[in-house]
Amino acid sequence: MKFTMLLGVIVLSLSACQRPPTTQAAIAASAKPQVIPSITVPDTGSQDREFLPVSQERVSVMSYNLYNLFDDVQDTDEAVIPTAVLQAKLARIAQGILQVNSGRGPDILLVQEVENLNVLHMLNQHLQAAGYGTIELLDADDERGIDVGVISRLPLAGETVLHRMPFEHINKTRGILEVPLRALNGKVVRAFAFHFPSQANPVDQRLEAIHYLKELMLQVPVSEYAVAAGDSNVNASEENRERFFSDVLKDFQVSHLVGCNSCKGTYSYRGVWSFFDVIISREANLVGESVVLPKSAPTQINSDGTPRRFNNSTYEGISDHLPIYAEILVTH
Repeated sequence: MKFTMLLGVIVLSLSACQRPPTTQAAIAASAKPQVIPSITVPDTGSQDREFLPVSQERVSVMSYNLYNLFDDVQDTDEAVIPTAVLQAKLARIAQGILQVNSGRGPDILLVQEVENLNVLHMLNQHLQAAGYGTIELLDADDERGIDVGVISRLPLAGETVLHRMPFEHINKTRGILEVPLRALNGKVVRAFAFHFPSQANPVDQRLEAIHYLKELMLQVPVSEYAVAAGDSNVNASEENRERFFSDVLKDFQVSHLVGCNSCKGTYSYRGVWSFFDVIISREANLVGESVVLPKSAPTQINSDGTPRRFNNSTYEGISDHLPIYAEILVTH
């Protein structure tokens, strides 16, 4: 069964914004009439079934950078997306999320570049097939007004905490969001969502951030699981020099180092692919063959194979990042 969201016939739509839009003017530039296509989101019978993880012994995890997902409310000097454009964008994002697990999406979804809790709740309205009941985001002090969040069908197992970066006094940026969740078998999975400083910032900040994340994960009791996912902003050449994943996290499991062997990366810049987006597990429980880069959603990919960012005029595309998906075992 499918349901189709019709977003109207003709509205004012926006031209594709250059990354990153930081003002209302940047998003509202070059408005012109645009016929909006219908966007179909899969429905797997959400009215007739119980929403449970795929397995008692496995938990599925996805990380997705949602590319400047602001809401339609002008509450500060942050960017605003007109309502019709936002609804189209949310529908496209939902297609990207629900393309895994037979239209059910992951058990735990960790997202980046979202403005606030309000827009996450708006997104969840497009994710009814997933049955998500946990939606967590705590506002940080990022200068662009973007945060990280966690959406899950697993219930909370404690209090959500935002860990601010040690270098926040020199760079007001996203923190690391820690969300404790309870798996179907009762085990606690602590999910850490992160979005490290961009390449416009010194490499030392990304290096300090990954050490800080490692420290937080090591503080999790051994009776619980620690998994992190997000946008590291570490490109291929920087990884080759600094060895963030292969050395700093040598005792952890990193998604593209244990699986996805034929994958090029999650982000392409000037023809060079990098694994900006990663899933990290403290335990040796990341299932290597489960690691994939889902990319079969409508209009998600450009003709050259790179991820297509959402276009405010054509309502095509989703994000300039690919999502990364993996499963972890929760058996001990």
